[in-house]
Order: sequence, then C-alpha cells, then structure tokens
Amino acid sequence: MSKRSRIDRLARAQTAALGRIAGVPPIELPDIVTFVTSPQYLNRPNLYPKQALLLKVMSLDLDALTSYDHEVIAGWGGGFTAVGEPGDRRYEGAEGMPPDVLVRMEACLAEGRRWFREIVLVIGRRGSKGYLTALAAAYVVWHYLAHGNPQGHYGLEQT
Repeated sequence: MSKRSRIDRLARAQTAALGRIAGVPPIELPDIVTFVTSPQYLNRPNLYPKQALLLKVMSLDLDALTSYDHEVIAGWGGGFTAVGEPGDRRYEGAEGMPPDVLVRMEACLAEGRRWFREIVLVIGRRGSKGYLTALAAAYVVWHYLAHGNPQGHYGLEQT
C-alpha cells in the first residue's frame, strides 16, 4: 500500500469517526443487489440476472460476480475491439461493453471509489435503463444518508 493511499484511508476513517452521531453505531452498508431486493431496503425482488449484473458492475462489486456474470461480461466484451496506436487506444464496437471493464472496476476500487463516476447505458426502448439508474441512484443517496450526518462524515461545512 502506497503512503498516499494509506494517508487517504486514515483520513477517511477519521472523518467517518467525526461524522457519526454520538451513541449511534455505524450502519452496515449492504451490496447493491441486497439493497434492491431485500424487504429491509427497496424490496424489489424481481430483478433479471443481467439487470443484477449491471447493478454489480455500476457499484464495482467484484466480489459478488458469479461465474454466470463472468460469462456474460466476456460475451458482452466480445462486441468491442481495441483500435489505435499505443497511447491513443480506444474501443470500437456495436454491442456490449468494453472488454476491460473488470480492470476498470479494480482501478476504481484502488482509488477508493464505491461506484463508477459516470455510466453510459446505451440500451434500447423499454430496456430498463431508467429503472436501473433509479435503483443505482437510490443506492448512492442511501449510502450518503446512512451515515446519519453526511456533512460531518465527509468533513463538509454544515449549513
């Protein structure tokens, strides 16, 4: 672990300790599929497997990926090919997702992110893109509010 990432981890732990309300234990944050399907949270149990996979990818949940998920990601990744010279590489294709999505997820996790900063869902009409983004947005908002005092948790000025 680099010195910078260790300092960042310690700073996050300190601001988390300051942000807790006295006497209230920290809330355990579930994975996104549990958050969506559990009666304790959103109670939306009717997710298709590929919808659950997209939510796992959006929230960088590498540990929850099943062998089925890996097969689907490999199939989707087959729709894109790398083009261009080294240093100016990009992916081109018509269907699927970039084949290096798992590497991108690992890189985001290494930077301390909990989800992708930006997602482009090019899904056809009635493909559930609005539904999936609403579920992901609910997860992000719940994540921030679950700390009890988001401003204190993140060291922000309270207004």
